[in-house]
Amino acid sequence: MNFSFLAPYMLFGLILAGIPVVIHLISVKKAKTLKFPETRFVRLAVKRTQKKLKLIQLLLLLLRVLAIILLVLAFSRVILNPPKTGAAKKEEPAAAAFLLDSSYSMGCSAGGKTAFEEAKNSCLAALKVFHEDDRVAFCSFSETVKDGTGLELDREKLGTKIRSSNLTGKKTSFLSALNFGYTVLKESRSANKQIVIFTDAAAHGLNMTSPSEIKDFDADVKVIVASAGAAGANCGITDVLPAASLPGKAGFNISVKDFSGKGASSAEVSLYSGGERKVFSKDDIPAGGVLSKNLFFGVPENVQLVGYAGLSGGDCLITDDRFYFASSVKRKVNVLLIDGDPKLSQFNSETFFLKTALSPEVSKDPGIVPSVAAPAGLLTLDLSVFKVIFLCNVEELSQAAERRIEVFLQEGGNIVFFPGDRVNISAYSAVSRNVFPAAISKFSGSENTINPITAQQDCGLFKRFDVFGLMKPKFFGNLDLIPAAGAKVLLAFRDGAPFLIEGGQRANVPGRTLVFSVPADRDLGDFPLKPVFLPFTKALVEYLAGNEGASSKSQIKCGEVFMREPRGGRVKSASVRGPGDSNLSAEVSDGKVFVKETEEPGIYKLSVVEAGGAQLSESFAVNVDAASGESALEKFGPLDLKALLKAGRVELIKCGPGLAVELELIVRGREISSLLFLAALFLLALEGAVAVRKL
Repeated sequence: MNFSFLAPYMLFGLILAGIPVVIHLISVKKAKTLKFPETRFVRLAVKRTQKKLKLIQLLLLLLRVLAIILLVLAFSRVILNPPKTGAAKKEEPAAAAFLLDSSYSMGCSAGGKTAFEEAKNSCLAALKVFHEDDRVAFCSFSETVKDGTGLELDREKLGTKIRSSNLTGKKTSFLSALNFGYTVLKESRSANKQIVIFTDAAAHGLNMTSPSEIKDFDADVKVIVASAGAAGANCGITDVLPAASLPGKAGFNISVKDFSGKGASSAEVSLYSGGERKVFSKDDIPAGGVLSKNLFFGVPENVQLVGYAGLSGGDCLITDDRFYFASSVKRKVNVLLIDGDPKLSQFNSETFFLKTALSPEVSKDPGIVPSVAAPAGLLTLDLSVFKVIFLCNVEELSQAAERRIEVFLQEGGNIVFFPGDRVNISAYSAVSRNVFPAAISKFSGSENTINPITAQQDCGLFKRFDVFGLMKPKFFGNLDLIPAAGAKVLLAFRDGAPFLIEGGQRANVPGRTLVFSVPADRDLGDFPLKPVFLPFTKALVEYLAGNEGASSKSQIKCGEVFMREPRGGRVKSASVRGPGDSNLSAEVSDGKVFVKETEEPGIYKLSVVEAGGAQLSESFAVNVDAASGESALEKFGPLDLKALLKAGRVELIKCGPGLAVELELIVRGREISSLLFLAALFLLALEGAVAVRKL
């Protein structure tokens, strides 16, 4: 038998063994010489007693030194390796599952090598640790497991799988990886089983709460985490949203976040399109904070922009320093506010708060241009120049006005009703439900507040601001609305009464109709006075103008499925060109096209051929999900994983040149730390008994 140590640095504690020696030397006192009558027999008795005390003191010294040595060795985690002679009993074959982290945080680089490259090399080196009769399984993992194998003896096949593994743009999930590991090891009858995870050991990967979430969990299986790379400063782009364009220019709002708490000075944020850098800006990113930057550059009319926002800050993870976009240029939105009860003072006007919220000097958004008109404007103005029309406390609609609104909706315009005290309930009951998608039953004078839980989360309106901010406004009355057939309640009061209703979408009618149960002024509540009114109104216009989905329609996260439903006719075939001009597959089902191979960030181009021969093409962007926390590179420690797996056996080692040796000790050796602890406790107990006897 021979020994080795998993924590050799603890052997420095052997210095502590000198403490009892020092105490022993200090405690020995030199006897004083006293003149006393001749007492030969007394002197003889004293000499014999002194010899006995010296022996006891030496025994105590020995016990204390041995106890300290055993404790230090125990903390050094002594490994008892099996003998390397043929006389020994043949060792039982081992079983192992290799799990290689391919999530995008593994792209973190240090010393010119990424954590993924280091982990892959260590995975190949670890393969050589296991004997020919040991069986090994392999998979790469991120959010899901990929390229999984069963327990194999074929090392060449496993080596090929490891070498062909690629980094993805997806997030980390230790849960999916551990599920694979424990399940595949369940097939083996070996008593020597281990799961070896090659990862950057970032804390964001611990996305489970207890072993109960793991299928086939086995507390006897060793979990060995081989940590690659080093945590460093990192900032990343979390989102790129189209901003309102200036004349002849396109704009994007770029959000950059610091994930390490260190910030960055003079970080360069750039916009690239058509292979060229169009514009850039240098700004400081606050420590642990977010930088929001609007950048504009010149573009021709009616063009789809394809490109990316780039960050140059010298951090260790470049994957999240690029965010792709494929978006149409966002143009100005003309909004018409119809004031049904004009006042001499504009402050008392029905449209005052709406106009104030939408004015460029207030919202700092030059893309929204509000205009105010009396109800007669519905008949005299050219409605085609407007994208959204607000009808505020309009008493009734004439048949001519109703027909013009119908045409306006068919041409892609949108209508919003804010009824008030002037509304003629009986007159609105005669209006077509295609124009006014609700019936007004009565006026309710009860006090009420909005319940944000009732918000339809799949509605684009509620994806642009914090819906819980709507809890603060108080209302002192409202009109009781009954949704028409096909209409839906987007938001409701706490008593269940509708607050906002959207009309049902009709074929070949792209316009939307919304109806509020309250006016746009202060007559029935303090909603217009609350800070949330401005972002809510702006989000409402963007939702109706079609700008709310500019990013969600053409941008998805890595690993998500991209779906399109062409309106031209039945789909005959579809193809996809991915980043680097790679050919990807597209599935067609029920007239819809699905693209599932989206693990790599970049620009994808979807081409669709319809049954009639028409060809359609669209570009869409796939990005890493930096906002999820995957870009935070802080590492977890062995105690974190032990606390998570509870009864599981966990080891944390470093990837690199020494991994194979340390892994060999863990797999083949036997740790005797517990025996050393027991021996140390026995010696301390014996020392205590001897010390008491001495007294």
